[in-house]
Amino acid sequence: MNTKTLFIGNLPYSASESDVMMHFGDYQPVSCRVLGDKGIAFLDVEESRAAEAVEALNGSELGGRAIKVDEARPRED
Repeated sequence: MNTKTLFIGNLPYSASESDVMMHFGDYQPVSCRVLGDKGIAFLDVEESRAAEAVEALNGSELGGRAIKVDEARPRED
């Protein structure tokens, strides 16, 4: 299965990996890495569902905050 990584921003600092996984549950999340001190996360979802997840959940509310969801861009060295 091919996956795509989504970038999630503006997370509440208290958000856990399970909170994010549950919020994206409809899109079969594979794994999640939360950087709580930065309020961001990286979530791997099935490639075929990635665009749909971005469209549906960008601006949605998690823990009282409107989150930003986008495809993650590769790090520039």
